[in-house]
Amino acid sequence: MRLNEQLQERIAQYVAGLLPPQETAQFEQEIQQNEALQAEVQLQREVQTLITLYGKQQAAKNKIEQIAATITKEEEGAKTVSMFQKLRPILAIAAVLVLAVGAYFIFSEQTKDPQQLFAQNFSPYANTLTVRGMADTSSVAKTETEAMQYYQNQQYPQAAATFNQLAQMNPKDQNTYDFYAGISLLANLQATEALQKLQTVAGNNNPYQEQAQWYMALAYLQNKDINKAKELLQQMAAQSVHDRKTDAQKLLKSL
Repeated sequence: MRLNEQLQERIAQYVAGLLPPQETAQFEQEIQQNEALQAEVQLQREVQTLITLYGKQQAAKNKIEQIAATITKEEEGAKTVSMFQKLRPILAIAAVLVLAVGAYFIFSEQTKDPQQLFAQNFSPYANTLTVRGMADTSSVAKTETEAMQYYQNQQYPQAAATFNQLAQMNPKDQNTYDFYAGISLLANLQATEALQKLQTVAGNNNPYQEQAQWYMALAYLQNKDINKAKELLQQMAAQSVHDRKTDAQKLLKSL
C-alpha cells in the first residue's frame, strides 16, 4: 500500500495516541474497513516497538563498554592484581545490567499514559435507538432524531444536552438516553460528568448495562484513575459472558 505523506502522518499520530478522540474513532472505523490500512498500522506499531527496545539496549551496551574500559585502564597500571580486581569488571557489568533492567520496567510504567490508552480504545457506540415509524410525529420522536443527528455529526455537547432533555420528556427510556449522554460527554473529554450518567445505566438491568461498564472503565482512564479502571476491567474479564470481555482482557494487558 503506497501512502501519501498526510496518511503517514495520521498513522504515526494514531500509533502515538496523539489523535483527538473523535478523529481516533473515525480513523479506527477506516482501519476496520481497510485490510491494507490495518497492515500499515500494525507495521508502524512494530517499528516503534523495535526502535524503543533498540534504543534502550544500545544505551545499556554503551554504558557497559564505558565502565569496562575505565576499569581496564585503572588496572593496567597496577603491579598486583587481586582476585577482587579481576572480578570488578564482571561485577560492574552485572550491576549495570540489573540497573538497566530495573530502569526499563520503571520507564515502562511511567510511559503508560492512561489518557493515551483511552484515546486508543474509545469509539462512540453505534446508534441503536428504536426506529420509530414515519407516522410518529411526536415531540419525543423528533427530539430523538435531533439528538442522534448531533451524536453522529460528533457535535457532542449538543447531543448530551438533547439526550438530557429526552430523559425528562420520556423517563421510561432514561437508561437509553443516559447511556448516549454519557458517551457524548466522554467524547467531549468530560469524564467526571460522563461517569455520573454511565454509573446509573451500569447499575440497572437494561440492554446497555455491560456496554456502560466498558465506557466507565474508559472514563476512569480519561481521569487518570488507573486503579478503578483495572478493577472494573478485571470484573468484566472474569465473567463467563460479557459484551466487552475480549476488549477488557486486551486493555488489561496494557495496564
